Amino acid sequence: MQGGGKSYVVFVGRTAGVYGKWCDCRLQVNGVKHNSYKSFFSSEKAEEAFSAAQARGLTYSCGSDTISVGRVTGRERMFPDSLPLCLAFTDDAASQAMSAAGDPWYVVVAGTQPGVYRTFHEALLATTGLEGAKHRSFPSRAQAQREMKRALDNGEVYRLSRG
Repeated sequence: MQGGGKSYVVFVGRTAGVYGKWCDCRLQVNGVKHNSYKSFFSSEKAEEAFSAAQARGLTYSCGSDTISVGRVTGRERMFPDSLPLCLAFTDDAASQAMSAAGDPWYVVVAGTQPGVYRTFHEALLATTGLEGAKHRSFPSRAQAQREMKRALDNGEVYRLSRG
């Protein structure tokens, strides 16, 4: 895809990829449970975000209307010494490419990988289809990191296993 103008990235949908028109993006996500997509102000930024997400394994083409999700088979409490792991993806190249200035930050307190994330897509992947999974959004990185620390200190953070 060349040039400027608004573009859309389908991270999870019938066919993951970059689309230049909303109508094309919509065809890939409408009716697909647990879909994930985002608009970007340029095709270059959209391509960069998709490539980074794909390189980190954050894209999925389901080809149909459903995505298989597992049930929770385990629940492990995380402790305050897990904070570095919970902050591991905040400066990840893929996360940076997928986010924009002013986007909210997300804290997953119960999911496959609890932590602080720059994008809703990452939080969605850590929580989708899991009973008891929880995430919250915050306007700033500092607020999200404080909430993660508070939740760890209070014993509210759990890693959930899928079966």
